[in-house]
Amino acid sequence: LTLKEDEILSKMHSKWRYNIRLSEKKGVVVKKYSGMDENISEKIDVFYKLTKETNERDGNSSHAKEYYLDLILSAKEFLHDKESGPQVFLYIAESEGEEIASIMVLFSKTESIYLYGASSNKKRNLMPNHLLQWNAIKDAKAYGSLYYDMYGMPPEGKNENHPMHGLYMFKSNFGGKNIHRTGTWDFPFSPLYGFYSFLEKMRFFYFRKVKKIKKHR
Repeated sequence: LTLKEDEILSKMHSKWRYNIRLSEKKGVVVKKYSGMDENISEKIDVFYKLTKETNERDGNSSHAKEYYLDLILSAKEFLHDKESGPQVFLYIAESEGEEIASIMVLFSKTESIYLYGASSNKKRNLMPNHLLQWNAIKDAKAYGSLYYDMYGMPPEGKNENHPMHGLYMFKSNFGGKNIHRTGTWDFPFSPLYGFYSFLEKMRFFYFRKVKKIKKHR
């Protein structure tokens, strides 16, 4: 984010720059909320509704609604002091008063991180997700963050047959570079871990396979 805005845009895929301009031209408006806003609980309701819609479409799962509200409220105390802790903001894209997409982003003085995103099945042709990310990137730069982290994608996602190919293309086409990390590791201390691990695999199988099959029948 140390580059100028025009330079950041120039590193994106040309189609992504076009989608950002298209979204603006079509009248999509992005609004930003924090834990200080009196209506933040209502706006988290909007985000959660969009999250459930996204889950139904993509076969994903999510946290409870209270988790997202707690997350943004927990950063409330740091809003006037960048040095003491991270800040979390909610972005909502609107079209003609209808809330159609949303993201949550964490800001810090070193980097900003795109945490969660959700979108409606309606008006997807207006490309609100591209405009949301661009607004967050500009705000992260203005905040003083050095990097904007898209927070994970499968390294093999470039393969068109990969189930998360779409996610890979969406994130990678914003420019920047891929950074490979070792991932998350569990160190079990309980004999019950094997049973827990089995349940996690069954849950993953249900949401990624069974639920998607049911949806397309």
